[in-house]
Amino acid sequence: AMSRAFDRELDEAQRLLEQLLREAPRNAGQVSNLGTVQRWRGLPRQSQETFEQALVMDGNNVGAHAGKAYAQ
Repeated sequence: AMSRAFDRELDEAQRLLEQLLREAPRNAGQVSNLGTVQRWRGLPRQSQETFEQALVMDGNNVGAHAGKAYAQ
């Protein structure tokens, strides 16, 4: 999914991440990746909420901490 995001196929990346999260909803790394894609899509408020969800799942998730800082 993130390879799509790096290729700037952000809609497809978000769709793939949401599909992965339906199958494994407690995967903090994928939730953090979704937050990153949301931020890249220009959705700072939504990405902030998503990063916070990832941190509830795993308070040590570095990607979620970094993403939350950038989303502010």
